[in-house]
Amino acid sequence: MDDWVLSLNDGSRIHLHQQANGIFIAHRDVTDPKRGLLPALWHWVTESKSGKVAAVLGTVALIAGLANREK
Repeated sequence: MDDWVLSLNDGSRIHLHQQANGIFIAHRDVTDPKRGLLPALWHWVTESKSGKVAAVLGTVALIAGLANREK
C-alpha cells in the first residue's frame, strides 16, 4: 500500500512498507537510491529480486558471448 523512507548519513536508508492488511514491515537498505544513478542501479541489482535476476542473466550472456568469441 504505502512506503516511507528515511535517508541516513551513512548512505543507507530505513524503508517502511505498509501491506494491504495494515501490517508494517521495516528494513534497512544498504544503499539509498536517492543518492544518484549509480547508487540507484546498485540498490536495484543488490536489493531487489528483478535486479538479481537481471544480473545473473547478464553474467550468463557475457560468459556465453566470451565463450563463442573464442571459438
